[in-house]
Amino acid sequence: PHLLGSSFVLAISPRLMVLNRTGRPLLCCQRGCVAASSLPCDEWVPLHWHDGQRPREMLLRRVERGSEWSGGVPVGGSMQGDHGVLVGGGAAGRVHAGSTEATLRLRNLETGGAEFVRLAWQRLPRRATIGLIISDASEHAAPMVIHHPTRHELHCQQAGVPVVSVLPAG
Repeated sequence: PHLLGSSFVLAISPRLMVLNRTGRPLLCCQRGCVAASSLPCDEWVPLHWHDGQRPREMLLRRVERGSEWSGGVPVGGSMQGDHGVLVGGGAAGRVHAGSTEATLRLRNLETGGAEFVRLAWQRLPRRATIGLIISDASEHAAPMVIHHPTRHELHCQQAGVPVVSVLPAG
């Protein structure tokens, strides 16, 4: 018999892990918190909520000067089968329970540039961890197209983002 008697191994792993595959570093934070976490390229990083009383919404931005925080992406901790569950409408369109992908716009107010990133959730094999993979979605079509053939100016605003986009008439 072993000196310690019967023993077992306890493996503790984070509930959420994020992988940045956009080719450039990102920052992420919880809505309402000033603490931000760095998301370097091609490294798995655990996502921790800094304040359990605040919404479990993740905001993203580029590290470079002029970048603004994205709208909030509510991240749910529940799972359905092998798919992560995202509930809420912070990303483009409304993402319903059971979804595994969403598209988010990142803007730089200084340069006027915008890019789209794709968020994909998946359960990591043989673990209770949910993996969130962020990749470039710029080569894909925009997540929403607005045809505006009226004579009125249209003002659009993404939830959680202070900037309003103006579409001219016609």
